[in-house]
Amino acid sequence: MTAKNKRPKYFPANIVEQAKVVAGGWEKNIQDVKLNGIMPRDIRDGLRSFRELEDRMGLINKELRDLKGKYQTAGRSLFEEIQKVRNGARAAFGLHDRRLADFGLNPNVKRGRPPKKNVVKQLGLDLSTEERDL
Repeated sequence: MTAKNKRPKYFPANIVEQAKVVAGGWEKNIQDVKLNGIMPRDIRDGLRSFRELEDRMGLINKELRDLKGKYQTAGRSLFEEIQKVRNGARAAFGLHDRRLADFGLNPNVKRGRPPKKNVVKQLGLDLSTEERDL
């Protein structure tokens, strides 16, 4: 791999400040000299385009936040409407009617609290008072 093809995978957070310092020092000391094929105006142009992209990204991120808020509000509103329709269908057809499946509901599920499971009997640890060793 040649030196031209090597590019950093990242850039530092203070890249704008570094570009200002390098371009300013370069223009102050040796104005019209190319270093490694780069002129001071190249850094200034790169800095300007970087800032334009940064500003554009800021606007896009703001728009994205606004859209996410609208998306969440619309989703909540839609879910509430769906719940109202489903509750109306349950009230109209009853809890065990097959037509509830057309609304995305399971008509076979019995509503209410599930029965308590006797864990001791399931594990086969039936400890009656006669068999216990104290």
